[in-house]
Amino acid sequence: MTRYRSLDWARRISLLIFGILVLAFAVRPGEAATQLAIKLNAASVDGNNSGTARLGMHVSMTATVAATANAPMTWSLQGAGTLTSAGLYAAPEEMPANPTVVITGTSVTAPSSSVSYTFTLVNAVPNIVGLSPAAVAGGGVTSQIGVYGSGFTPGSVVMVNGTAVPTTFVSYVQVNAKAVVNSTTNAPLAITVFNPAPVGGTSNSFSMPVTVPALKLNAASVDGNNSGTARMGMHVSMTATLSGTATTAINWTLQGAGTLSAAGLYTTPTEMPASSAVTITGTTTTSPIVSASYTFTIINAVPNIVGLSPAAALTGTTPFKFGVYGTGFVPGSVVHINGSAVTTTFVSDVQVNAQATLSASTAGPLAITVVNPAPGGGTSTGFAMQIANSSLKLNAAGSDGNNSALARLGMHLTLTATLAGTPTTAINWTLQGGGSISSAGLYSAPVTMPANSSATITGTTTSSPTLSATYTFTLINPTPAIEGFQPAVLTSTSNKLEVWGTVLVPGTTILVNGSPVVTTSVSSNEVSAIVPATAGQTTPLSVTLMNPAPGGGTSSAISVPVAVPGGVLVSPATLGTGTTTITITGANFSSASIVYVNGEAAPTTFVSASKLTASAFVAPWRTAAVPIGVGNSTAPTSTVSVPVVNTTAVTYDAAARFTTQAAFGPRPDIVQHIQQVGFTTFLNEQFAQPVSVYPTPTSTTPVDQPKIQFTLNAVTGNNLLRQRVAFAFEEFITAAMTNNASWQTGVPWQLMLENDAFGNFRDLMTDVTLSPTMGSWLNLGNNWAPTTPGVHPNQNYARELMQLFTMGPVQLNDDGSVVMGSNGAPTPTYDDATVIDLSRALTGWGLPAANGSTDSTWWGVNYGTPMIANDSQHDHGAKTLFDTVNLPAGQTIQEDLKSALDTVFNQPNVPPFVSKILIQHLVKSNPTPAYIERISHVFENDGTGVRGNLKAVVQAILLDPEARAGDSGSVQVADGHLQEPIIYFLSVMSALQTAPTNTMLVYAERGLAESIWQPDSVFSFYSPSFMIPATQINAPEFQIFDGNYAMQRSQILYNILRGSQSGFSNGYRTSSWMMQNFVSIPDLLDAVNHTFYHGTMPAGTISAIETFCATLPNAYTQQLEALYLALNSDTFQVSY
Repeated sequence: MTRYRSLDWARRISLLIFGILVLAFAVRPGEAATQLAIKLNAASVDGNNSGTARLGMHVSMTATVAATANAPMTWSLQGAGTLTSAGLYAAPEEMPANPTVVITGTSVTAPSSSVSYTFTLVNAVPNIVGLSPAAVAGGGVTSQIGVYGSGFTPGSVVMVNGTAVPTTFVSYVQVNAKAVVNSTTNAPLAITVFNPAPVGGTSNSFSMPVTVPALKLNAASVDGNNSGTARMGMHVSMTATLSGTATTAINWTLQGAGTLSAAGLYTTPTEMPASSAVTITGTTTTSPIVSASYTFTIINAVPNIVGLSPAAALTGTTPFKFGVYGTGFVPGSVVHINGSAVTTTFVSDVQVNAQATLSASTAGPLAITVVNPAPGGGTSTGFAMQIANSSLKLNAAGSDGNNSALARLGMHLTLTATLAGTPTTAINWTLQGGGSISSAGLYSAPVTMPANSSATITGTTTSSPTLSATYTFTLINPTPAIEGFQPAVLTSTSNKLEVWGTVLVPGTTILVNGSPVVTTSVSSNEVSAIVPATAGQTTPLSVTLMNPAPGGGTSSAISVPVAVPGGVLVSPATLGTGTTTITITGANFSSASIVYVNGEAAPTTFVSASKLTASAFVAPWRTAAVPIGVGNSTAPTSTVSVPVVNTTAVTYDAAARFTTQAAFGPRPDIVQHIQQVGFTTFLNEQFAQPVSVYPTPTSTTPVDQPKIQFTLNAVTGNNLLRQRVAFAFEEFITAAMTNNASWQTGVPWQLMLENDAFGNFRDLMTDVTLSPTMGSWLNLGNNWAPTTPGVHPNQNYARELMQLFTMGPVQLNDDGSVVMGSNGAPTPTYDDATVIDLSRALTGWGLPAANGSTDSTWWGVNYGTPMIANDSQHDHGAKTLFDTVNLPAGQTIQEDLKSALDTVFNQPNVPPFVSKILIQHLVKSNPTPAYIERISHVFENDGTGVRGNLKAVVQAILLDPEARAGDSGSVQVADGHLQEPIIYFLSVMSALQTAPTNTMLVYAERGLAESIWQPDSVFSFYSPSFMIPATQINAPEFQIFDGNYAMQRSQILYNILRGSQSGFSNGYRTSSWMMQNFVSIPDLLDAVNHTFYHGTMPAGTISAIETFCATLPNAYTQQLEALYLALNSDTFQVSY
């Protein structure tokens, strides 16, 4: 046994050696292994090796290796989906970004042999297995349908009866759809799903039943609900419920006699039709297949008596005939007297006539009833008929004769009686109806027509109450008479004529030369009308009054004199803007004549009956012709149109808008000056203006008086652009007054910025750096070089000079966009080492003393002169700025200052940083990158090789196409900026030519987070990069604007306009250009539109203000409220 085991191991070793030798000869170093022939097969629903795979489905991979089918393979996948080790590929359910897939098969027996199969993912053909709900409502109702199955994609579309409907993709196995079922059918719906290319296709069809809601009708009549009958001459009210809910969306149709309204009110005929059967059908308006019907039978009504004629029966006559009046009568109706039928004649459904023989002994009253036969029918309630004695007769005498059966309003009837042919006055007179009757029988008709124009007078003998007679008549209108009129003479083309007279009625009409005019009833004795006349007319008018029927008539005529001014000619033949004295020639002028210019009364002087002079004002923005006419009261009677000559360099609107950028608002004289000379000339004039003047203070001058002087200079001064640019610098090169000393620190700071406003930015940097105001504010003054190793000088000014005043913290391109580093973050403009070395370069500058010495600690600071160089306190060591610029050791304090500021000034960030901020403060919060880039290039080179020329920069900002784009009234969403408090109130004051006389406005503005020369921090009042929360809108001024500040701004504005703000008066109401020349609310709002809004005030805002002001009691209040509403509007506060 042991021997055999030894042989077995020997054999194994031999075989191992043999295998190694075979491999050594088979694959020698440097030679490639032999590649086996492999053929892949991909089986899917589209066949073998189709080159596609449908989403959510499988592809089965097999391989034939060296003619051996289903050879063992190692499978790998490149692309979307999953692949099992057995080669079963499962496509994803949704289309990936890359639809290409590669499956590689590698032979297990020959790992170096592999082959790939590439295919494309395509949409599957969808398959529907179910719907939810199982059925949908018909009748035009929109239904939500859930479709369940497989193969759905985000592009799947549900088709209903072959038509695509709105579809929402949920998942591979569900899509939702909205479908409106046809309102004319309840046939099942055929539901399919269509998948788009690539490939895709249409699913199997799935049937969805359609259900129809139940409609029920109800018929309400005098016989109850759904009684099955309808009485002639009466109504049946139809209502409907749809699935238990009341609905009025029903189309009603009628089959049978009668009428049916759109609301379902059925009215029976007044006579029985040939067919008494009626069917009413109700159909829903949304679906003609949803309907219901109600069938009923027409039957006779129960008759009703409302009157008899005559009212009393005569006895002893053969026969006595009378009429019975009421409702519900039919051809078979029979009149009964005291329960007995009498001969009856049918007249209509409201009248039957009867006759009967009454003996002289018949006693009254008689009970009259009417009986209607079946079907339906019934007996009316009884109606009493009195017995009349035929021996008493009445006579009525009036303006229309005897017994005319008429009586005219406001006039009389005289009643008399005869008894058995003999006149008698022993009569008791009673009246039923309008008017009154005396005991003597004198009837007085009412002045106005009563609701019932019929009246009856009854005369009863005093000796026998049963012996009486009646006289029935109808009230009619009288004929009027004129007693007077006003005015005595008609002097306008439209005149209110008042006419008074007697027996006038509400319908009385004035006739002018025989033609009626629209007439207003003032009282029972006065009417009025607007009576036209023609310009120059002197022919009198014939005026009459006419009362309408019934009755009525026309009065005698009166002659009304006419003298209307006319034939108007105006000199000069054309008008310029502003005030012009004009001469009007014509006819019929009087001392009461008024010249109207553009519909408004103008100051007028009467010269003669054919000549007037007047003062005509034309607004500076007007180009259309001005209507000029003459009238004697409220409107011109004759008008001519006079052309306006208004040729200017720029429009008034454009000039007004320019003052919001180049000044402090639309001061009228400045606007009109710009209008005449144009933008460029105005800028050149402004560049030549000197700095502002601040009076020397006295011991009694208030501490904040310089701030009021700042306001006065801004509102009334001539160097407005210089002040505006200086104010812009103050808002980002910030320094605050020291100890609230506006005279000592604020005024020198203001004058320094004004002086440099049009100079070179490099000079401004020097002046700011050496300003004692800045030196105190940011600790540069007396910032000595430290003597202790490792201690650095104060870095406040050095850091803020770069971060806030000149270049900003991150690098910018010329268009203001941020330079991004390779790490995806903004690239900084400087590092801490530059801040430290820059602060070292600026050491040694001392605050000058007020007494001229260098001891400012004892004597106080003289803020009116630059800081003093103290070379002994300067750091003379070497410095490196921005890693590239070296300041050698041993330089003087002045040399280091110049080198340091030159280095900062020449940094590429300075032009876009400064340009953008100046644009934001002068023109708009959101300048486009192109706008910033254009100004940056001017900053870099003004065209003559000079860098930092502020005059050129300011001119380029203000004249840039983007700045002027809004001059025509066309603005974009990103244009303009919110007017900060100081600018806002200066704009209002400039336009209204009013200004404060004390410092209270300063404190009011301080309450709005902004006060001259007093920023809260070095970051100014607001950040130039502030974004409105939850938006991408860069709007710096909104940082100090919220609901509380909005209310305070509104209150201060209102107080200024009223003159109740401390330091203000309402004198502007009579002295300002705007209030003197634009008095009416439409004119005032027109001036506000062109002056404050430069022609962009929304028409809806104007209309709303005009409507509101019309409700106010007087012109003063109307003007105040119009200004307040217009200037408090957000469309004005955001200046474009």
